[in-house]
Amino acid sequence: MLGMRVLFFVGSLAAGGLERFVTRVSLQAKSTGAFEPVVCCLTAKTGIFLSELEAAQVSVWEAPKGWERRFSALIALGSLVREIEPDIVHSQVNFSLLQQVFAVRFLAQATFCVTERNCYRLSGVSRLKRLVQFHALRLLRIRYSANSYAVAEHLGRLVLADKRSIPILPNGVAPIPPNQNLRVQKRTRLGWGDRDIGIGYIARMAKHKGHSLFLRSVARVRDAGAQAKVCFLGDGPQRGALEKLTRELELDALVSFIGTVSDVEDWLQAFDIVVLLSSHEGMPNVILEAMAAGKPIIGTPVGAIPELLNDGSAGILVMRREVTEVAQALVSLIRTAAHREQLGQAASSRAREQFGLEVSFSKLLAHYEQTVA
Repeated sequence: MLGMRVLFFVGSLAAGGLERFVTRVSLQAKSTGAFEPVVCCLTAKTGIFLSELEAAQVSVWEAPKGWERRFSALIALGSLVREIEPDIVHSQVNFSLLQQVFAVRFLAQATFCVTERNCYRLSGVSRLKRLVQFHALRLLRIRYSANSYAVAEHLGRLVLADKRSIPILPNGVAPIPPNQNLRVQKRTRLGWGDRDIGIGYIARMAKHKGHSLFLRSVARVRDAGAQAKVCFLGDGPQRGALEKLTRELELDALVSFIGTVSDVEDWLQAFDIVVLLSSHEGMPNVILEAMAAGKPIIGTPVGAIPELLNDGSAGILVMRREVTEVAQALVSLIRTAAHREQLGQAASSRAREQFGLEVSFSKLLAHYEQTVA
């Protein structure tokens, strides 16, 4: 692999799972010399990970505006890729894929592959377009992969393909050891005391991420006398509505809204429990990072979350997205330190053994070798 150049296509470098994945892989490749990483932002060269990549001397480019709808801009994208001279272009986004392929394969004559990262619910014309796109790329010998078995299974059902034919390239994470200084620092900023049980909810504030269900469950927990403190990390279109709901439920004294942060690993030190109640997911990095930090996790059985939590042995899966069930799971962890410890240790071990950064990186390198061959 030495001497190979890999160009990653992303939308931007804003806070998100795929952006974190590309950043993590690029830094690993740069530090080990496995290959030369380059990043191209297809929508905007911006985001919290931009400075981190540039500090590591990873080249970051921006695609010509309108490449997905104007032929002249698409030609310019092909010229940009040709100028970068990648051995492989690895797309992490599935919008306008046929245009991406045209620019990379036919204009720049580079090898192209794409990874599916989500379990989007598509039907009607949208599903038909995805099916046609998938099989058109297959005919062009484009390698399609998924970041988890759950995503591969979902994609297979969506496009009528055998899930076993879709390679799995899981996200990876390095261990996040306990750091008491960081814990004190973050909890002090939040106004939490030593004895407070702190719950972290880290997600973009979109409707499907389950923030409102979580707030209503916290209110139920408070009413049951098992009070805890809550910290939301992330931002998005639902933030105003969530702040309003917090006031309506009279949770102001318990809930903090911090916004988007680049040091999620540091913030995890402050939390005793991590929760994510999405209605659909791919392979959420927040779950993986919470596992690496040894935190007990409450999640919904969607996407790759059961895969990550080993069907509930490394965290609690709430089978129904209902206030009563979520509140019961929260109370069980808030009131029992031994239960938190047991789940946190199980999560840490699974993250290290099954989803370690070196393990996932070696699978990625093998995929590139096979793709080039």
